Amino acid sequence: MSTVQLSNTATQIDSAIGRVHNAETNIDAVSTSNQNMATAGAIKTAFNNLATTATITTASFTDASLDNEADGVTTSDTAVPTSKAVRDYVALTGLGVATYALTAEVDAQNLTNNVYPVTETSDSLNMGSVDSEGVITLVGGVYQISVRFSHKKKFNQAAYTKLYQDNAEIPMDGASIVTQTYIYSTHLIPVFTIESATNTTFSVKAYGHTYAKDVKIIITKIS
Repeated sequence: MSTVQLSNTATQIDSAIGRVHNAETNIDAVSTSNQNMATAGAIKTAFNNLATTATITTASFTDASLDNEADGVTTSDTAVPTSKAVRDYVALTGLGVATYALTAEVDAQNLTNNVYPVTETSDSLNMGSVDSEGVITLVGGVYQISVRFSHKKKFNQAAYTKLYQDNAEIPMDGASIVTQTYIYSTHLIPVFTIESATNTTFSVKAYGHTYAKDVKIIITKIS
């Protein structure tokens, strides 16, 4: 029978066997300096607990590996984008539709800066916003806009409805936006296009002695 010379001392061997014999059954409860072995069951339980309780947040990433809405998204980007960054990117570059409406009757004489006080009814890509007056601000891009409204004159003066981009009147060739009647007439403005490299505003305004209602604006971002 051959003889084997062990390189470890009896004390070292006893310590190593003790770490196996006293294997931990709950590794969540031990310190990081604990040198005992762990049972298979303890390891399995720890992994199961980690899978059910661990959460990944934006704080889990380094600045270089995460893009938020302030960083933006590019075609050559390799970082992980937040949902807000993706939403903003789609709003800036993709196809989106927003709608605004005014259902209650208004008197032009009571309007602020003659603006129909429309409110947002939908905007899935968050490509625009509307202030308390009814002025719509859109992010830079190319838009197709459709406007429908009903108006009538209040006294002898005709009722006028006009469209504006950045406070400049938009010519509406062939569109009837003037009425001389005391009963409501409905007008549908043919689809037209506006564009701007930066944020731009759009508004519908009333002039003269005008009553208006049922104003609906549909804005489609095409690029």
